[in-house]
Amino acid sequence: MTVPPAPVVPPEEALKAFKIAAGFRLELVAAEPLVHEPVALSFDADGRLWVAEMRGYMPDVDGKGEDQPVGDVVVLEDSDGDGKFDKSTVFLDKLVLPRAIACIGDGVLIAEPPNVWFCRSTTGGLKCDQKILVTSTYCSRAAVEHTANGLMPAMDNWIYSANSTMRFRYENGRFTQGTTRSRGQWGITQDDVGRLFYNSNSDFLRGDLVPCYAALAHAGKGPGLGVQIVKDQSTWSARVNPGVNRGYQKGQLRETAGSRPAPPPAGRSSTEATTSLPSSKATRSSANPRRTWSRAAS
Repeated sequence: MTVPPAPVVPPEEALKAFKIAAGFRLELVAAEPLVHEPVALSFDADGRLWVAEMRGYMPDVDGKGEDQPVGDVVVLEDSDGDGKFDKSTVFLDKLVLPRAIACIGDGVLIAEPPNVWFCRSTTGGLKCDQKILVTSTYCSRAAVEHTANGLMPAMDNWIYSANSTMRFRYENGRFTQGTTRSRGQWGITQDDVGRLFYNSNSDFLRGDLVPCYAALAHAGKGPGLGVQIVKDQSTWSARVNPGVNRGYQKGQLRETAGSRPAPPPAGRSSTEATTSLPSSKATRSSANPRRTWSRAAS
């Protein structure tokens, strides 16, 4: 297999390599050296972007050194109003693998395994001088991709995470911890009526058809919970990809004409699809299963 080169290029050149679906546009708002290794972000009421930088992830192929406190949280600002961030301030440093962040009240929730901290600046600045432990059992450091993440404020005023049965509520300056059902692996979001959606590394999209403010949404199992929204798990790679997740498993590689396998999952592609979400069920159809928009080179 011949793999074409995928050189690292400046952000402005990288933008030109993207192929965008009609009706959409892509703009650059922040790049290195303003931000490094971002894994989670949250906007505050002033339009500033708070970013968790996981600088310590996989220093080498064996992950040696991941336990070093080199991660941080930075605040990006657009000082001249041109729509691009031009200022970066370190709010909190010396973190080990920070993985989730949420602006809440007059502070910010930060997940640093195994803890969740509520961090504030008592002077109103952008330097943390108060760090309050919310929980010490949020997640582990054993496997970065297989532990709690998210900290998403939802419509019912609870803060949810993927891959976790823990949720939080901030009220009158204090946090309450509650329980819910575990959802997905990495990433969680909601729609306009409060239904939660999530995924895993081998399942594009699942969701709860019951809104988060309904008691049924927090049962272990039940109708309308963990529904597979995307039935067709096919991915049409945007470029030659010799690395396929679980490619050794039967049925993971697609058989095409002449019994030539076509690699499915690739981190650089997104397929065109339409999602229909009526009140009782959710479906997803592929508008063009062979059409993909993605960065061409890297």
